[in-house]
This record gives sequence, C-alpha cells and structure tokens, in this order.
Amino acid sequence: MGHSFGGLILFTAVSEYLIESVVRCICYSAPVVRPFGDLIILINPAFEAARYLPLYSAARRADYPENQRPCFLAVTSKSDDVTKYGFPMGRWFSTRLESVRRNTLEWDDAPADAQGRSILHTVGHLEWLTTHRLTCPNTDESAHQAYKGMRPDKDDWDKERTAFDEFNQTFRPNGRLREKWKRTYSSGAILEHVRGNPNNPFWTIEAGPEVVDGHSEIFGKVFMDFLRQVIDDRLRPIASKQPPV
Repeated sequence: MGHSFGGLILFTAVSEYLIESVVRCICYSAPVVRPFGDLIILINPAFEAARYLPLYSAARRADYPENQRPCFLAVTSKSDDVTKYGFPMGRWFSTRLESVRRNTLEWDDAPADAQGRSILHTVGHLEWLTTHRLTCPNTDESAHQAYKGMRPDKDDWDKERTAFDEFNQTFRPNGRLREKWKRTYSSGAILEHVRGNPNNPFWTIEAGPEVVDGHSEIFGKVFMDFLRQVIDDRLRPIASKQPPV
C-alpha cells in the first residue's frame, strides 16, 4: 500500500511485473492475472497518469478468465485538492516545453487531448480512466443489498461471508462480473462499476469525500473497513469448493 508519493514509489517498483502478468494472460493464456503480493493499493497517488497508460493499455486487451480477482486499486478522493490542483500546476511548469500530440490513443472513450492531460494530471482525476466509484450514502442499508454486516459489539464475519456469497450469486453468476455491479461493505461504503470491462482486475476508483476526505484523511472507519473487506474478498474462495486465485 502506498499513499501520495508513496504511491509513486510503489507503482514504479511493481508496474513492470503487473504489465508482464497481463501480457502472460494475453499471449500465453495464463490462468489469471496475479498481483505482486496479495494486492496493490494506491491511495491518492501522486504521479502523472502517463506512467499508468502502458498498464492500462495492456489491461484493456486481456480476456480475463472466470473468477478473476482484483489485483490493483488506485483510490483517489474527489476532494483531494493536492493532486487535483497542486500536482498539475507543478507538472505544468516542469513540462511546458514538452510537445504532445492529439488523437494519439487508440481508445474511442479517450479525449483528443488525452496525451497532454495524462502528462499533467494524476490517474484519479481523469474521468476516462475511472473504472469504479466509491460512496457512502447516509442510510443504514443500501437499496440493492440490505444488510448491515457488523453488530455493534463485535465483527460479524458470518454476515460478511453471506453477503459475499449473495454478491457473487447476483453479480457473478457464471464466474464473470456483470457490468454496473455494486458491492456494499459493512460500514456503509458502496463500490460501483462505472466504466470498462467489469472483470478487469485493475481498478481506478473515485472516492467521495465521505469515504476519503482530502489528501491525507485516509484512516476513517468507512474507508478502513472497505480496504479490509476488499482484501478479505480477494482471499476468500468464490465457492466453497474453489480455492482463491
């Protein structure tokens, strides 16, 4: 896990491994794309999106197998003014003499000035790179998955396991996730797929300020519980007779 410039250090260290893992899936039909360790998590990462584009490009080409788990999360708060305003300002001064081209990316959903914007902005502040949205509505239970998950006195692991099984029955009925899936977490966070292949294990997540407030308020209960359950989901078997992958 890496925060801010720690995210830059972590991503620089593991990006080549992640790209190689995707290429093995594309070219050699490797069974799954595997993370470095259990999971890579970046929180408000402070590096230009251009560094992420090679991995993003490779990940778009892969045909992921059944029961592919997430292996990379980049979570950026909508209210993070440091990476939203301060970072591109600094990049503008350091890159103002660089030349960029328009319409250089092959994706239909990328804007014409995507290359220039990816040099200035972080991955979390470019809408066309966002794959998921993380929110926490002010309700006790969500409309699409009615459970609270935790009792006031102790962690309710049985309910979390039951909720995970219900999620898979609803949104992963044949081993592959459906588009626009939603997952509710014990402390009220809701993760929703918004763009791209729903089985892509590389998630770039836009978080509401009620989950992650600003650049450094990253230790709130809702977000910490979300991270814990994402890791739990990564390690749980999807079905009782299937090992985690």
